[in-house]
Amino acid sequence: MSKVLNTVKAQRQREKRAWQREQHEIYAEVRARANGLCEACHLPPDWRGLSIHHLEMRKMGGSKRVYQSSALQALCGRCHGNMHRLVEK
Repeated sequence: MSKVLNTVKAQRQREKRAWQREQHEIYAEVRARANGLCEACHLPPDWRGLSIHHLEMRKMGGSKRVYQSSALQALCGRCHGNMHRLVEK
């Protein structure tokens, strides 16, 4: 039984690593698309840099797993905070 559990656990770890690599590639694509500018205000980011924003936020029903770069935006700290404040109101 223990051998079966270890095999299942190893498979899950491999799947998780593969998923993390895929997410890294998608996030890199979003950052490249932004070309160093915020995709909302089109200005260079402040000291916080660019962060990746889910267009459909997870707490509003969006998924942690995003399969397309079109579901994400690269936003500066100001715009990212503003997006979250708008949704919370």
